[in-house]
Amino acid sequence: AVPGMDVSGFRGAANTAHDELRQKARESRKPYYDEAYAQGVDGFEPAAIAQMQTSPLFARAMQRAETTLQDRAAVPGMKTTGSAGAKGRTLEYWDQVGQRLDDMAVAARRAGASQRIEEIDGLRDNLRAALDRAFPHYKVARGPSAQFFGAGDPEAAGMKFARGTQSLAGAGQALAMMDANEKKLFAEGFAKAFVEDVRSSPDRLA
Repeated sequence: AVPGMDVSGFRGAANTAHDELRQKARESRKPYYDEAYAQGVDGFEPAAIAQMQTSPLFARAMQRAETTLQDRAAVPGMKTTGSAGAKGRTLEYWDQVGQRLDDMAVAARRAGASQRIEEIDGLRDNLRAALDRAFPHYKVARGPSAQFFGAGDPEAAGMKFARGTQSLAGAGQALAMMDANEKKLFAEGFAKAFVEDVRSSPDRLA
């Protein structure tokens, strides 16, 4: 560290900027999410998700999702499909679970908890894959991040690109469809994956 530099303050400001960027990128796709929620208002409860519920982290995300929807329902004028549908929990509820897992992944990366990161990434990938199969509109709502990388958001897409086999042409096509905030998140995800891989490499210099 540079003498006299407030590292914790810089890190806090960077984290705040990152959280705001995530929110803006999410808000830009709100009309698509609203359409997807309307398609999934009856809900579903597949066996794949029942198995995931045995994870304490997933159970915690479910509790937080329920609280979020209850808070929204209590706000005058706030529209929500709620958590319960005729065929199980609604798509909006399961998407909230996915967002809470995203929050956990961000916190785990900031804490350097590599084992927890791996578990959370697996849970959120499996959840969204199940939702995509049941609700095609949900994949459309997440835009190029889902269509080209099978990711939940641009940041996760950037990380998948850094570690996957997606062609440069495919990535270029995806980026061309993203707005400025989504492109920034994609770049941040790519950089984070690169740094994590370097840190975990047994061959790196001490």
